[in-house]
Amino acid sequence: MGYPARVLWLFSLIRSGSSVAAYSAAAPWGHAVADEVFGPWDRTGEPYNYPREQDELQREFGRASHELTERVVGLADSVFEALASPDRGGTGTVIVKIPHHVPTPAQVTRAWPLHRAAFLIRNPLHRLNSLYVRGWLDPSPIGPRFDLEQFRAFARAWLAQPAHLRVTYDMIRRDPAEMYRRLFIAWGLSFTGEHVDRAVAYAREHYHHASKQVTSEHNTARVVSESRSALPPEAVETYLSDPEMREVFRVAGWSLGAGDYLAR
Repeated sequence: MGYPARVLWLFSLIRSGSSVAAYSAAAPWGHAVADEVFGPWDRTGEPYNYPREQDELQREFGRASHELTERVVGLADSVFEALASPDRGGTGTVIVKIPHHVPTPAQVTRAWPLHRAAFLIRNPLHRLNSLYVRGWLDPSPIGPRFDLEQFRAFARAWLAQPAHLRVTYDMIRRDPAEMYRRLFIAWGLSFTGEHVDRAVAYAREHYHHASKQVTSEHNTARVVSESRSALPPEAVETYLSDPEMREVFRVAGWSLGAGDYLAR
């Protein structure tokens, strides 16, 4: 039995700001971040230096067709416990960043019913545009119909959260203090205004453009993927013509005007 860990999950989708959200939310206490430990990468080396079980975990998770088998759960627990341990500079708490909808929130709830979770969503057309602008399309991480069905599944999980705990990417700039309050409450963390201020300051000073990679080229006020539009018109039509998506856009406060997403 390893060091007991309090495990908090941040569910999101790729290009939705989960990196900056996870690391900045952990910063006030120095909590460890388990950054995509389920793979498909070996992160036992620099800059992560995760315990050796992480490589075994990501391989076993792949072999198990992304199911949380008893073996996978055991390996994940070993990784979480190691990251939480004071022997590794841990605080007893680990924030697990899951930006690929794998494992899904439902899988995690079944495997770890006592763990707490928060959900971060981004306008799907902005996240798609981020991939197109950056040219991150080979191999394509986008599913059929511009990832509509995966986004639909995640949006349903986000909508299932209490309204006062829903977090959107837009809040990183519009009201970061409220974003962190919602995350901390969802996770059951005891916090003060100083903790919130520290998280806001970290996000302002560190721009995680991909996982632990930090750049000074851009920041949360100057996002490269919103500097220009590279979206195919078909992607905009796919989302804005879908009744369920239009309701998600309405609840999240996102524009329903196609012209706001296309290059002028």
